[in-house]
Amino acid sequence: MFHHLLLLQQQQQQQQQSPLDDNEIWHHAMVGGLEMSTSAVVVTLILELWSLDTVRQVRKQPNGKELYVTAILYNFVNHFVLGVPTYMIAAIYFCTKEDEEKKDSFEAWTSYLLQVLFILVAHSLQYYYVHKTFHESPALYRTFHRFHHRFNTHVPPSAANAVTIGEYGLAYVLPFATAALLGRVTVPALRCAIFITIVLNAVVHTPKLEARSEQWIPFFWVSTADHLNHHRKLQVHYASPLFNVDNILLQ
Repeated sequence: MFHHLLLLQQQQQQQQQSPLDDNEIWHHAMVGGLEMSTSAVVVTLILELWSLDTVRQVRKQPNGKELYVTAILYNFVNHFVLGVPTYMIAAIYFCTKEDEEKKDSFEAWTSYLLQVLFILVAHSLQYYYVHKTFHESPALYRTFHRFHHRFNTHVPPSAANAVTIGEYGLAYVLPFATAALLGRVTVPALRCAIFITIVLNAVVHTPKLEARSEQWIPFFWVSTADHLNHHRKLQVHYASPLFNVDNILLQ
């Protein structure tokens, strides 16, 4: 009996250690991408419900109802049609595998935190320069970015991802893929950095946080006040949603 249980345990360990086949790898990556996209929708929905007064103001504008519906459609198309496949490619081809033997060690946790920080810094820098380029080039602005700035006076949280597919690809998800490739980060580190960015991107588009953000947010972080000021004036505060590259470059 004991021998039988020992053999069964060894078989289970071998199954856990055996590499996944191609179908399982793609399945895991797809589930991960769907989780990230769904989390973005949930975070946006929570802040959107908190900001219903702003949503009403948007819908009262000329063509406001059409604008708002288009924004919601862009959210879903960007997250699920473009975001999920990009995540899958980055997770499968660009990320490195975790060292299972050192998974819970101090060294592994230190490496994990440094990888998350690397991704966030890399994403902030790439987003800043792509975004700034959109504003400096009239042709690129018209092609990629003008729709996002139809939200100027009234900016609801859903505006955070209400961007053209081209802008979402170049400024939102491509920087994550590039950071994963250059940093050879693990999938958990990539997921953590993406989730932090998801939350902060919605936060900087939440008007109810504008006044408090001016008081609480340090100069090296992007505040809601900074980003909403960008929506109103266009030519200031290009950084978003975490590191305030504008202020850091001025130091």
